[in-house]
Amino acid sequence: MAEWKPSFERGISNFRLGKYEEALTCFDESVTKGGSVSQLFDSRAAVHEKLGDLKAALGDARRVIDFAPHQWQGYARCARLFLRMKKPERATKMVDYALERVKPGDTARKEILLALKQEVIDFAAAIKRHISRTSYHFGNIPVEISHEIFSLIVDSDHTLVLTVIGVCNAWRSVALASPSLWSTLVLTKKRPAKKAKLWIQRSGGQILDLKFVEGCLSDPNLRQSFRGFRWETLRTLDTQVDIADIVAPIGDKISQLNQLRISDAGSARNLLELLHKTRTRNLDIRGEHLHFDGVRRILSDCRTLSFHASAQFNVSDIIHTISENPNLTAFSMSIVGHPLMDITPSQLAEIALELPSLQQLDLRSSHWLLTLFCRATMPSLVNLSLSGLKGIGDQLADFLIRHPTTTLTDLKISRCFASDLQLTSLLRASPQLRTIVIEDIPNVNEVVEFLATRPPDSVLGPPCPLLEKLDLTSCASLTSSPIVRLVKERATNEDAVTLGTLLIDYCPLIEPEVRDWLNRNVPSFSCIYTRKKDVRWKR
Repeated sequence: MAEWKPSFERGISNFRLGKYEEALTCFDESVTKGGSVSQLFDSRAAVHEKLGDLKAALGDARRVIDFAPHQWQGYARCARLFLRMKKPERATKMVDYALERVKPGDTARKEILLALKQEVIDFAAAIKRHISRTSYHFGNIPVEISHEIFSLIVDSDHTLVLTVIGVCNAWRSVALASPSLWSTLVLTKKRPAKKAKLWIQRSGGQILDLKFVEGCLSDPNLRQSFRGFRWETLRTLDTQVDIADIVAPIGDKISQLNQLRISDAGSARNLLELLHKTRTRNLDIRGEHLHFDGVRRILSDCRTLSFHASAQFNVSDIIHTISENPNLTAFSMSIVGHPLMDITPSQLAEIALELPSLQQLDLRSSHWLLTLFCRATMPSLVNLSLSGLKGIGDQLADFLIRHPTTTLTDLKISRCFASDLQLTSLLRASPQLRTIVIEDIPNVNEVVEFLATRPPDSVLGPPCPLLEKLDLTSCASLTSSPIVRLVKERATNEDAVTLGTLLIDYCPLIEPEVRDWLNRNVPSFSCIYTRKKDVRWKR
């Protein structure tokens, strides 16, 4: 018997008894006495593996391969060790070598090795998932691209810049080095002076959008915090308070102001007088006590005008304001108060405004103003909204006589009254309509029936053939039959677009089974029977 063999056999016995330290001593003795067979080193590798010495085990496994390169044992041992060492690529290679060396008839051994390979594959996939979840991929993106991504986020909601800087130090560094992310400043009653100073510093003084919220003027340090503010870069100013004393020293510097929104109508006159040299093109005034006589002398060459306030005013002031801004593209007005008719009805009837660029017209609770616009020239009008004007039948008839409505794409009529013939005549004359909103009118069923009717004369074609969205919210008299006919007609008529959006919220006469049918046949559909506040009241 070879001199090294007795100690080898003792090592095998100790290994089977779980005496790994004694087994290792025996195997080392065998190697010292000249043992140099693959079984000896494979056995010692197994002991090292049990004792947790993976590096030593791998060394012996490699010697097994050196002694028996055409047998599977050494490769299988290496595969298991590489798996424990979290090296799945090497483990995969070793297990493939082992499978190549298994005898064709040894199916049991092959199944064991295939199971080992699957374990390696699963482990590799787990590592990949972990790396994907925990790796900082954003750090590999160039700073310029990071800045663009943050800009898209902040453009959607300016408050998200605070979320961005709170994610990690890397994001914070990029955000703080990007002045454009801090170009919107909203001052509230919560530490407005401190916030203004910080935003001005981070934006390099280039604030584009500035908003004063009610309560911000309570901070006595607010005015001093605007040192370093570059007023000439300001594009949008929105204020709910009187900021005349803040703007007074620098009124002539605000030369690029494009949009001005004043929610404190009482201070509008003073503020507009200070800003009369600006290039304000979009003006929105809201609130109470609007002094229109002072405002109208300052406004000229505006693109959009919006007045939603309470005021006592002369009709001539409104007419003058509109006529002094012939390039208007949008006009919206809702003024609570009785106009002082300083011109006679016959004089009003003679006025013919020229508004070649007007695209959007929104009139609320200003019945006499509709009479004025019905006589205006508006060849570009695409969006018409009328709300709370009561009887509008005569004006609609006059409107149709004087205006081609072929350009209209959006029409809203809310809480107004006109006869069936007058409403349907307007719809028939507007073939480009894509959106119709009809809210709270008594003869809604007749209008829907008209839209659902296929004319006997094929030359005429269906009414409003391009209609995509129909909103009939709060039409309490709306019934199911005309709505169902409309949806079916639009789905089968090749000359009309299929109705894509239908809103019939707060229409109590719509049956539940009809609502379910509409929900299946209209891509975007809503039918809410009751408002939450009404439910609470009933309880």
